[in-house]
Amino acid sequence: MKQTLLFGILTLLVLTGCRTPRPSLFDLEYEADDRKKIVYSTSVKPIDSVDVNKLIFDIWKIESFDFPNKIKVFARVKDSLGNVVTGMAYPYKKETDPTYFTAVREKLGKKKIPIDSFFVREFGAKDSVPYAIMLTLDYSGSMATIQETILEATELFTSMKQSVDQIAISTFNKKFSLRVPFSYNKQEIIGQYRSKYSSGFASYSTLYDAIKESILEFDRQRAVVDTLPPVIIVFSDGDDNFSKTKASELYDLARKKRVNIFAVGFGYTYDENLSYIAENTGGKYYRAYSRKDLAAIFMDIYTSLKNFYLVTYRPPNYEGLHEVRLSLEVPPRKDTMYANGQYDTGVLTPFDSIGKAFSKMIQFDYNSAVIQPQSFAVLESLADILDRYPRIWLEVQGHTDSIGGESFNQILSEKRANAVVDYLVQQGVEAKRLRPRGFGLSQPLATNETPEKRALNRRTQFVIIRK
Repeated sequence: MKQTLLFGILTLLVLTGCRTPRPSLFDLEYEADDRKKIVYSTSVKPIDSVDVNKLIFDIWKIESFDFPNKIKVFARVKDSLGNVVTGMAYPYKKETDPTYFTAVREKLGKKKIPIDSFFVREFGAKDSVPYAIMLTLDYSGSMATIQETILEATELFTSMKQSVDQIAISTFNKKFSLRVPFSYNKQEIIGQYRSKYSSGFASYSTLYDAIKESILEFDRQRAVVDTLPPVIIVFSDGDDNFSKTKASELYDLARKKRVNIFAVGFGYTYDENLSYIAENTGGKYYRAYSRKDLAAIFMDIYTSLKNFYLVTYRPPNYEGLHEVRLSLEVPPRKDTMYANGQYDTGVLTPFDSIGKAFSKMIQFDYNSAVIQPQSFAVLESLADILDRYPRIWLEVQGHTDSIGGESFNQILSEKRANAVVDYLVQQGVEAKRLRPRGFGLSQPLATNETPEKRALNRRTQFVIIRK
């Protein structure tokens, strides 16, 4: 009840207490009439106090850092007012209550794979899940007109902070600046930021550089944040015109450091790369069109970080897009509810550039270009990836070891490259997007002195030649 009241008061503050900025592309005064209504999380209610026929079931985020050993799916059940519904899984569920979460399924390409064994654990008020949260704020010139909104939204988020969490605040334009170091003291955080929030707006935006620096800040302040799970919430109009950091580099770093990135895009901007990074680092991408949206998004993020259903299981070992479906049955409601989400374990991403190379273990019959059946699944997953990225063209390269001589291996590598292309075409990939090429023994990865090293040289390599 307190949390709901706090949300109402602070939302009213955000809606009425700001100066009116001059109209611009980034003006959050205007609502998008045609956008789908989103029900954001606000407070919590137990399952026995809600109308089960008005429930909303969704997958909030997915963490795939431990793939292929484990997947973590963070699900939410809400009522139509945004109250997160509790008491539906261990250890909060009553012993007399039914099993609510009834099934998990993954869709891999065209195949639907049921998950036979999964575990559901509820996290809520009794758990006090701690986080180290970095708020990374866009201070480029385009954002200066809504600086009051940024201030009040930041204060709103910080005011919800529980005692176990630490929050830091950074800003960026051409340069990254740590405004408030990590602290447990919410009054101190708000006071330090308020004292300097209006200074530092400047031209240019280094969005990717700033997120990279935010990730590295967790290491710099490791003695302070210790082992708290790292979370970055970045607020930006999505424009990046000065970063040296590439999207692919940022993605790899975030996954290596296991940092959850949440991105809030202001106005009508949309950054496909940033959205992909957020969704595949255990975070989420939001878009705010108004001050009301912004307040609701902050409440949604923080409420969902503290109240969720964690579904864990061992996933199918598949390189590509995993489409997850959870099933929920809530008596006396008669229909089954479904929540859908996805995570990507493929070798290609939206920000890969021409020249990127990757290898696949394609096995052939001895001294032959006949693909062995155990390699069909590998090529089928690659065909699914190419279907998702229709603008990508690949060179398919065959490589061999040195056994058999130069002429023999050159011909064999060409035949094997053509065999791979033929199989991918059978799976629906356009032939013009694939260029077979044999290299024989001319480009070894290792010497050919041992069976293990020769195995490294016998490979099928793929290189992006057009995008």
